[in-house]
Amino acid sequence: MALPTYVSGWITVFACFTAKGNWQGDAQERFRRSGNSRATPSWPFIDTSYLPVGTVSVPVLVDDNGTQYDTQMLAGQFAYDVVGDAQDTVRPRNDWCIAYEGHPKIEPRAYKAGEIRPTLGPSKAEVEVLAEKAELAPVIASAQTAAAIAASLTGSSSATFV
Repeated sequence: MALPTYVSGWITVFACFTAKGNWQGDAQERFRRSGNSRATPSWPFIDTSYLPVGTVSVPVLVDDNGTQYDTQMLAGQFAYDVVGDAQDTVRPRNDWCIAYEGHPKIEPRAYKAGEIRPTLGPSKAEVEVLAEKAELAPVIASAQTAAAIAASLTGSSSATFV
C-alpha cells in the first residue's frame, strides 16, 4: 500500500476545503519552531488526493419547446490558454458548458418556470459530504503523523504543536 503524499506551506490556504466542501484546513496538526525570534507560520498538511478541483457541476432541466433534456452545467477552471510572445505561459480560463447524453427525457414532467422542487431527505451531495468526512478521518490522522515527522526533522526537539 502506497503512503499518502502531502503538501504544506502558504499554498494550502487555497485548499482548506475538499472537492466535496469539507473543511480540512484546521484538522491537521500544525507546527512552528519555538525559540525562533520570528514566528514561523503554521500551514495545514493537505493530502494531495484531497486537493479541490476548480469546477462545479449542477443538474439543469432544459426544455426546448416541449422537448426536455436532463443536462449538467459545468463551470470553473477546466481550460487554459497558452500565451506570451514565446508561447511559454499557461493562463487558466474560467469557462462553462452544458452537457447532455444526446437523447430527450422519455417522460417529460410538468413544471412552472423558475420552480425549485424541494428534495425529500438528504441530497446526493449531502450524503457524499458525510461519506467523505468518514473517509477523511484516517487521512487526517496520517496528516497529523506527517506533521509530527516534519517537526522532528527540523532537528529541534523544541517543535511545538498548536
